[in-house]
Amino acid sequence: MGRLSTLASLADLATKLGERDLADEARALAERGAEGRFYVACVGQFKRGKSTLVNALLGGEVLPTGVTPVTSVVTVVRYGPAAARVRAAGGAWADVRLDDLRAFLTEEGNPSNRRGIVAAEVFAPSPLLASGMCLVDTPGLGSVFEANSESTRELVPHIDAVLAVVGADPPITGDELRLVEKLAPQVRDIVLVLNKADRISAQDATEAADFAARVAREAIGRDVGPIYRVSALEQLSGMSARRDWCALADRLHDITDRSGRQLVSAAVRRGEARLTDRLDVVMAERERTLREPLAESERRLAELVRRREESARALTQLGPLLGDEERRLVASFAERRAAYLEAAIPRGEQRLAEALARERQHTGARPRRARAFALAQEIVREEVAPWLEESGRAAAEAYRTLSQRFIGHIARMLAERSSNGGQPAEGVVERLTIAAELGGVVRFRFHDFHRLAAPVGLVPVAHRLAELVLPPAVAGTTERQARLFLRRLLETNAARVESDLAERVAESRRLLERELKAAIAAAADEMARAIEESRRVRAAGAPAVSAALAKLASQRAELASLVASAVSSAGDLVDEGVELR
Repeated sequence: MGRLSTLASLADLATKLGERDLADEARALAERGAEGRFYVACVGQFKRGKSTLVNALLGGEVLPTGVTPVTSVVTVVRYGPAAARVRAAGGAWADVRLDDLRAFLTEEGNPSNRRGIVAAEVFAPSPLLASGMCLVDTPGLGSVFEANSESTRELVPHIDAVLAVVGADPPITGDELRLVEKLAPQVRDIVLVLNKADRISAQDATEAADFAARVAREAIGRDVGPIYRVSALEQLSGMSARRDWCALADRLHDITDRSGRQLVSAAVRRGEARLTDRLDVVMAERERTLREPLAESERRLAELVRRREESARALTQLGPLLGDEERRLVASFAERRAAYLEAAIPRGEQRLAEALARERQHTGARPRRARAFALAQEIVREEVAPWLEESGRAAAEAYRTLSQRFIGHIARMLAERSSNGGQPAEGVVERLTIAAELGGVVRFRFHDFHRLAAPVGLVPVAHRLAELVLPPAVAGTTERQARLFLRRLLETNAARVESDLAERVAESRRLLERELKAAIAAAADEMARAIEESRRVRAAGAPAVSAALAKLASQRAELASLVASAVSSAGDLVDEGVELR
């Protein structure tokens, strides 16, 4: 049986179980595989110019721009004659005029998403899309990981490549970085684009791009390639300054030519595995609620509901455990900083003395105060940068150990209420594992005390006069001042590194606890549906219960057969490609 046939069978099985959403997902995945579609998600904070960038890639005004987007709407742009359609929660697709998209996708036309739009599709006859690429314009990411952003969260498993739009202030936010971290294990191609490069200097663009590349590399553990500095607005306006636009277009075409078929195949495999896991959990929960006393099922549900509705109480036992671990971790940062400064300060002073000596030898005169301070700044930058990276790696590893211990406690707690032979409820531990990494954006900025290094007003003139007329013994205070300045730079920036790591730990802990609550809520909802079905069957009497159990056994056997068939026909959808990380 081929993969597309397997998906059709999964859709039929989901329909028999009354799981309409799973059936629709299976059919949509089969259609996607047959058409060879893969999804490149354009992600980034609000006001990054994502919609404008998508329009520029498509060669014209396709998506609404320039107004606040509706925060819950994801828009997929596919190849085809120009057209558009939208879907409201629980409804079917409805065709709309392209000129009317603002009325559905913008805050201006659809305040607070009163229409309840959960998805939109736009068709465009763009050559970029002709080979199966679909560009996905996502909302701003301020609430991607909150419970009220389900449409965006549900998109995550379907993404095949990422077009991450960053900026200069800040270059990359915590929400952007977390989404890239979450997607990295399933996608190979992560393309970073610094949009609106026309609004900043070349130096600022370079610094912002280097910073975004570094934190992204540290977060996902692999290189993301070049960052493309572009201006989508310039491109749409036909202005001459193209910057890295051609290189960006070539990269996207390369993804299509090199990986398109493999991305589709990988997406189908992921979707197939996700569907079979969810169906297995649905059947296991229904079987358990039919076999055990109804009172026991209701007791398990009541416990989960209690944890969902009283989230603070859910963490009463385990919250303090995580808090203690967090405090110990943050305390270790202070110890690392003290050890670092003990070695870095004398090393920096030695380097400064050598640099000042070289200056004297080269120029034949004592370095002036501004030059001495500039040398101190350069040395401290070189000293702090590798320690920042080393500290980030050490903190990430320590937080990973901390969170895994916490997740172990959660897994044992949930196993007691499991529907599947002592295993935690579906998706709970997996979701927590995703949240177990040290997240948060690296907010550290090197503080150079610019005003001290180059004070304003008449002070610089006084310093220069002193350096020219005073004897060497007195003018030598400049070198002593430079050493003190270097020490202050090192101490201040080391403290900023420590503070940044502490903030990231606190932010990551909040995310982990939030994901825990969402996971328990999902488990409770699934159990509630199973109990309702159990009540309905039990009301018909013992024969109905026996018949339902027999039917479930047959359906589970059918699912096992589908899984075995899918494994044996692993490569018959498209040519298999590079294994994703």
